[in-house]
Amino acid sequence: PFMSVFVDASDELLDTRLGLRGDSEHRRAVIAQRTDDRLHRECCLHVLDNVDLDESLNQILQWWHDRPTALSHPS
Repeated sequence: PFMSVFVDASDELLDTRLGLRGDSEHRRAVIAQRTDDRLHRECCLHVLDNVDLDESLNQILQWWHDRPTALSHPS
């Protein structure tokens, strides 16, 4: 089984995290990549606004727990 999750956060929060990693000099390329990535947001089963790591992990685990466990196959 698998589950698709698009994990995102606000640009402000992502920029802060980028700065904490020391990657601020790549900001323009990162913003372009975010824009491209967000085009695929609707292709995922779930969308997660990753503001708090623990809450995000709990949400993903809940979605995993609640997923259908059996797929119906045509005979």
